[in-house]
Order: sequence, then C-alpha cells, then structure tokens
Amino acid sequence: MDKLWIKSMQVMAPTCHQLEKRSYHLGKWQLPVCARCQGVYTGYIIGLFISIPILAVLLPLTYIDGFIQLKTAYTSTNLTRLITGIISGIATLQLLKIIINLVI
Repeated sequence: MDKLWIKSMQVMAPTCHQLEKRSYHLGKWQLPVCARCQGVYTGYIIGLFISIPILAVLLPLTYIDGFIQLKTAYTSTNLTRLITGIISGIATLQLLKIIINLVI
C-alpha cells in the first residue's frame, strides 16, 4: 500500500500542491489531491452529465476564495474548498460546452 500511495502522490503532484492540512485523509493516507482539486475533478465529471450554461458564470468563485485567502487572514475550510472546486469544475465544463457550440 505504501508504494501505491507514493506513486499516486507522485502522479498527481504536477497538478496539485498536496498540502496535508488542505487534503482529506483515508485513515493515515492523505489523498493525492487537496480538497479544492478533488472538487474540481468531481465537478468535471458532473459537468459531463449536466448542461446548464448559466453555471459558467460561477467559475470565478474558486478564484475569489483563493484570492481572499491570499490577501487576508481568512482561511477557508476544506469543505469550502471542495464545494468551490466542484462549482468551478462544473462551470469550466459548461463554459467549454458553450465555446464548442459557438465554434461548431
């Protein structure tokens, strides 16, 4: 199990900062992506199956949350990161669908 966990952490390292305090854990194992990245990837999957173009306007929520944390003493929770990540993932897919429909 150690080798599998190490490999999964290495594979996902280029896409996520993998900060332990911002990641969920299964027992002693830290998941290979942080809560926000986990949300974004989940949102991508959800976005494949729904089509609500207005959701594309929600894309900035994740960036707003991150920017506020960068510039203030505010620290969001992993649940907030997960939720804004899911919204961002869904919104990204909706935006891509809009762009593809305009081009095709």
